[in-house]
Amino acid sequence: MTKTICIALLPFLLFAETSLWKISKGANYLYIGGTIHLLRPSDYPLPSEFEKAFNEAQTIVFETNLAEMNTPEFQSRLIAAVSYPAGRTLRGVLNAETYQKLNAYLQQKGLPFSAINQFRPSMVSILLTQWEMVYFGMAEEGVDLYFYHKAIAQKKRTVGLETTDQQISYIASLGEDDPNGLIQNTIDEVSTIESTISTMISSWKTGNTDILNDLIVKEMKEKYPSIHQSLLVDRNFNWKPEIITMITTPPVELILVGAGHLVGEEGLLKIFEKDGYTVEKAIFKKP
Repeated sequence: MTKTICIALLPFLLFAETSLWKISKGANYLYIGGTIHLLRPSDYPLPSEFEKAFNEAQTIVFETNLAEMNTPEFQSRLIAAVSYPAGRTLRGVLNAETYQKLNAYLQQKGLPFSAINQFRPSMVSILLTQWEMVYFGMAEEGVDLYFYHKAIAQKKRTVGLETTDQQISYIASLGEDDPNGLIQNTIDEVSTIESTISTMISSWKTGNTDILNDLIVKEMKEKYPSIHQSLLVDRNFNWKPEIITMITTPPVELILVGAGHLVGEEGLLKIFEKDGYTVEKAIFKKP
């Protein structure tokens, strides 16, 4: 979508590209924003369009129930799902090449292999990524938690598009068909994560769907088609009926999902555009 600035309208409208869209059918609409789950302190304040959509919305919608995700019970279920049963270990699943590469990486970080030996490849991939992100200062809460806490403080209704059990199932199944490929590619990619994340955040702030698609969706689709299908495409279509209901009924919702769910030919923006909904960048009048 190109950006056009009309000089005559500048005193009345705030034009700013960001990863926030308005999906409408007639007079009915909602806002949907792509999110980054971890941010740097320098990434705040968030784009003002998110704040304005939040203020207008009566219901804030997340991928899942964030309150439940913060409970010890959820953490226990997650750890159980991403851990191997007794008698099976990651070392026994990986081939020699992958084991040596992973062990060398862990030694470089001062971590023993035993720290991750009980976990499935999906959890190991997540841990390696999170460790690197924290190392580069990505320890601040992301867009989701920021607005969740704000919604709770303002007593706004919060809902999830899927259950926490569904989230756990998605996480636990990742990489099961190619554990060596997932681990090796994760190690390769975390070495450049600082520059990748910087590009991702700047693209998210400006709503550059092409770059976000290249960074998040395109490579996943090429390298891990089954993960792309289960993690993004299937979930997008599973969410579609509920989102349609939200669009066609009051109140106004603000939906916040990972940026990868919005972009690409099978992203939510294209899905609704193809079905005849109006999909446009959210633009707000200046106060």
